[in-house]
Amino acid sequence: MDEYTKHQLQIPYSKNPSYTPTIHPPSFYYQQSLLPSYLIPVRIDLEYDNVKLSDCFIWNYNEVLITPEDFALQMQKEMDLPKVFIEMIAGSIREQVLLYRNAVEDDTVDTFDNMVLGVYGDKDQEMEDTNQDRENKDQGEKEPNSSEAQQEDKQEEAEDKQENNTEEDTNDKPDENDDQTNVNEPEEKYEIKKQSEPKHGFGDIRIVIKLDIHVGSLYLKDQFEWPLFHQTISPEQFAIQLATELGIGGLETLKEKRQRVSKDLQDQQQVEQDLIRQISDLNMKLDSIKSQIQTKHEIKQQLDLLIRDTEQAYLKIVESSQTLLQVLQKESNSLKNRI
Repeated sequence: MDEYTKHQLQIPYSKNPSYTPTIHPPSFYYQQSLLPSYLIPVRIDLEYDNVKLSDCFIWNYNEVLITPEDFALQMQKEMDLPKVFIEMIAGSIREQVLLYRNAVEDDTVDTFDNMVLGVYGDKDQEMEDTNQDRENKDQGEKEPNSSEAQQEDKQEEAEDKQENNTEEDTNDKPDENDDQTNVNEPEEKYEIKKQSEPKHGFGDIRIVIKLDIHVGSLYLKDQFEWPLFHQTISPEQFAIQLATELGIGGLETLKEKRQRVSKDLQDQQQVEQDLIRQISDLNMKLDSIKSQIQTKHEIKQQLDLLIRDTEQAYLKIVESSQTLLQVLQKESNSLKNRI
């Protein structure tokens, strides 16, 4: 069983107080750091034995290092809640995450299952190869050399190489800006790739976002357009910029305001996406109904032609029967006259 499966199958803290967090291999954290953050608005509204809990926050869809049980336990300790709230909070988080997953199941969302586990074995193999090389190197160093001249030559070559490397590092030392650019380079490449490859077929759709937020003595009411799919800025970054421009005082108030704005925007965006998918499904059903109506209309036309032909045949039969009756009457009259 791999480390990820073990992590998902951990016994909740409420049933195992002596449990210690799982220590993952370095490759696990490395692959986790490569995943983008998909933030989901989560609202907790629970009640048990006259104790009410109401809170809202944002949960990372790709978070696997901190389980909902871990978060619920920490929340229960900080707020001094009954232990029964641990399972209730964790269950509410999982339920809302599953709802979000079902809502975006048609989109290409990078998750831990299809992104990290695919290269997890390769990373472990690299670590094993590296450890094997180190062991071989240590064994080779322990073996004595037969010639002292060879040892002196190797030592001189190592010293010369170290001096050359020191000179190159001194002459070609990059500045701090270059280091910062190199560190952020993979993230910039990912952002460009994310914007250049559309993950939907609905085109450029803009929705109207209405903010109506009340936090303490501050009240924010605003309305603006927001691109539903082609986003050059995340809701969190927009919330930070808006709160900074409005000059909302206090760091704690700024964080709470930013969280409420981001959650409100995420909620409305998710609702609009659900509506668009529902409209798309209804259009597909409408096309299917139109096709069925067209087929039934063609069948009706064929039945009308058949009924028309049947009526014409019936009229011809009636005419022929009347003619036959007239002929029979004439013959009967002629026979009577002869008699």
